[in-house]
Order: sequence, then structure tokens, then C-alpha cells
Amino acid sequence: MATEILMVPIHLDALYLKKDRSVVETMADFSRLPYFDGNRDINPDVANLSEEILSQPFEDRGLQLQAGVHLHWALPDALTRGYQPRKASGKESEKGSGKESERSINFPRVPNRWLVTRTDAGGGHRQWVVESDYLYPHGQNGPQSAISYPYPSKPHPQPFRYTGRKLPLAAWKNKDAAAQYLGKLTAVGYGEPTFAAFYPNRLSVFGFRDDAPPWSLQGVQYDVIGWYSDPQQDCLYSKALQEAFAKEKYKALEDVYRWVVERPADSAFPTQTICYAHLKFEPHHPVDDLPEEKDVAVAVGNTGTEALSAYLAHFCARDPKLANIPKPDLLEDQLEAIHLASQFEGRMLDIGTKFREARHNKELTPPAT
Repeated sequence: MATEILMVPIHLDALYLKKDRSVVETMADFSRLPYFDGNRDINPDVANLSEEILSQPFEDRGLQLQAGVHLHWALPDALTRGYQPRKASGKESEKGSGKESERSINFPRVPNRWLVTRTDAGGGHRQWVVESDYLYPHGQNGPQSAISYPYPSKPHPQPFRYTGRKLPLAAWKNKDAAAQYLGKLTAVGYGEPTFAAFYPNRLSVFGFRDDAPPWSLQGVQYDVIGWYSDPQQDCLYSKALQEAFAKEKYKALEDVYRWVVERPADSAFPTQTICYAHLKFEPHHPVDDLPEEKDVAVAVGNTGTEALSAYLAHFCARDPKLANIPKPDLLEDQLEAIHLASQFEGRMLDIGTKFREARHNKELTPPAT
């Protein structure tokens, strides 16, 4: 008997980098946690606090995205929403008594295997498999793209492990009997709401890097197919859906996941879910790198206003319409006067002397951080 499969379309984005790029890092890096590995203290100068592992604003460009084509696929919206399971009869909250039963929010499991196929303009193709829930052995660092995931387990002292890997399809077919995997994978991962949505959080989990793309991407296409390695973990077997199955099954799919399924009259209800996305680079549009690759103007000065005035004077000197712009020294004085005007409010004497003194003091004062 043939298996009926429910195909769910998903969104796929691609980022092409000609060279490595510094970008915003993951929301939390668990490799920064302090612990004792049995021989020495790891990260001994770090407190065991959450703020030590969280990414800090304006200090978070610590991730190097390597050159190549980065694929970032979005999980189906239905699998990113949590739900509260219903309580059995007689165990509902006591209304009016101030006692309410605790209800945790559950998230459905998501596909943990992804087949990535690249088809070149000439028809050749390569294939890889991403194992989203793969756990690297204790004490082993994953590749640059692998993310750290909280995973304390005795007797191993390391409180995290690296997770997610990609393999060529031929290598993946040779099953690794020693491989270990996460018990459950959801859209929020270890509890971070943006885990599945923010690419640096999930480089090796719900993302992929083609490190050797064709020299020309025109006409190149990528296809991504996701499925569950264990059919019993398929979202079609979730508790929320099973509770709704008391009604008509297709109606339950619409009520729980908002999926409207076109069903032939003679087909059985699907028992397996796959996700599918397709992306193709336009053959008639050249692929450009990000604007950051273009030339960047740099101005140097003892203070910010000095550097700004030097830049403005140089920029304006090239435009005949701006010929009346003051020379750099005078322009710098005017910019500084605007910035320091509040210090001389109400002063009538020695303004010029005090202005030069204030400028001198500013040059000797480090900028605020």
C-alpha cells in the first residue's frame, strides 16, 4: 500500500558571498560557559550567568560567515506556534479559587533531515543531507558553522555540545552507528523564540552553505526537501492534532495547522509530511555581492568633528555647486562651535579663548563608550 504524503511549501532565501563576512553572531553562545573538564578550568574568568553568553548590542559582530552560497529556509508557520495541551476531565483549573493548573506551552516537532540539491545551468547536480539534530561527540568542536547547544549529561562535564551537520548524499547513506542525536527538535530550540528564524542561530540546523558553488550562478537552482527521520515524530502525530482527530481528519488539519488540503476522493489520509522549497538564480541578471564590497570613504582626525569636517571639505571641493563651503579649518571650528554652544550660553567675555580651551580639552578626553 502506497504511503500518502502531505507536501508543505516553505520559503527559501539565498545569500552569495564572494569572501568571508563579519556578521551579527548567534543570540547565545554556550561555549562561553565556565566548567571544569577534569584537567583544568575552562573559561575561568567568566561568571556562570546568562548575560555572559548572550550577544551584546553593538558588540555582536563576532561571527564570520564563510564565502559561498548560504541557504536559509523557513519552517512552516504552523510548526512555529506553541499550544497548550488540554487537561483531562476533572483536572481543569478551579475557577474563582485562585488555583489554576499549570500549563506548559508545547511546540510541535519539526523536520530534522533536509536534502539539498544543486542543479547547475548545464544540468549537472550535487546533493547533500543536513542532519539538524546531530550531536558532535563530547569535547569535540564542530566546524565553524556548527552551533553550540545546551546539553549537560553526566559524567561529561561539558555543559553543551555542537549540533547540526551536512554530509554529501553518498556519505550520508553509509549509516553511522555511533551517531547521537537530540531527543526533540522544535522551532524554539533550547527555548530561544528566534532560534529558527535568525540565521546565525541555526547555521548548521536549518541552514546550509555551498562552499564550492559554480563560478557563475546564472541559471543555478537549489531544491530543499525536509522530512522526519522517525515517522512517529511527524507533526501529523502531534498530541494537538490527535486530540482534534475526534472530528473529521482534514478538518482537524485546518483547525490545528491552518492547512487546507486538496484531497482526491479515493485517497487515504496522509501519514507522512515533507517540506519543499525551490530557488533559482535568474539567468539574465548578474549576481552582485552586498554593497559593503564597494569603496568606503575614510576620514581621520583627533576628534569626530575634525574628521567630519575633513570629509565634508574633501567631498564638497569636488562639487562646483558647493564652492562656497568654508575651508576645512574654518568648517571644523563651526562644527565644534555647534557642539560646544551649550557651554558658552550666557557668557559675554573671553568666548574665543574659552572656545579654544574647550576644544583642547576635548582632544585630550577619550570618547564616551
